[in-house]
Formats: sequence, C-alpha cells, structure tokens
Amino acid sequence: GGILLISCPNSDCATWRVMDQARNNPYWNELEHHHNFSRHLLAQLLQASGFEPFAYNISSRYKASMELMARKPLQ
Repeated sequence: GGILLISCPNSDCATWRVMDQARNNPYWNELEHHHNFSRHLLAQLLQASGFEPFAYNISSRYKASMELMARKPLQ
C-alpha cells in the first residue's frame, strides 16, 4: 500500500497542442520525459497497476503539465 504523486507533462491539453503546432514543444527533447502521457492514459496505467487515482491538478510550476495522486490499497 501507499500513495504515489506523479508530476509530468499532459500530452492532451490545449497548451501542448499549441506548442506542437508552433513546433516549439520542449518536452520532445527532454531526456527526463522519455514517455509522454495524457491524463486518461496515465490513469489507465495506474489502475492496471493496482492504483486508484484520487486527485488531479494542473501544475502551476510547469507549462502543459499535470499532477496526479493515486493510492494503492494494502494487500
């Protein structure tokens, strides 16, 4: 059991699409962002791993990013 906090770019938000259209999306070149996720895909992956997403916020620190919290029950 435990709680997981994930902060990462959201590939399905309007800001992401604007940066892509302008060919100015910095997340395609950052090594620490090897995979990019939409909110929906990230929630699906967490649920498939036994986590229950319970909170979502738009990041105030990074452009086109999200923060998601999930818990995994004790087994």
